[in-house]
Amino acid sequence: MLHGTNDALVWIAGVEGDNELHAFDLSTGASIFAGGKIPNIRHLSTSIIAARGRIFAAGDGAVNALTH
Repeated sequence: MLHGTNDALVWIAGVEGDNELHAFDLSTGASIFAGGKIPNIRHLSTSIIAARGRIFAAGDGAVNALTH
């Protein structure tokens, strides 16, 4: 199973759609995670950072921390 520690993952936010966090395997493009609602996110304004086992996503006036 991919977990992001030793595997390259691409994290995106489904802004202006499902408002969920998504992860894809960089080598295959396979979807490996979808979930974790992120409130108040908008197109071109969301930054995603992975640190200490959590994913941080900025929304309007708040930073959301999600575990993966």
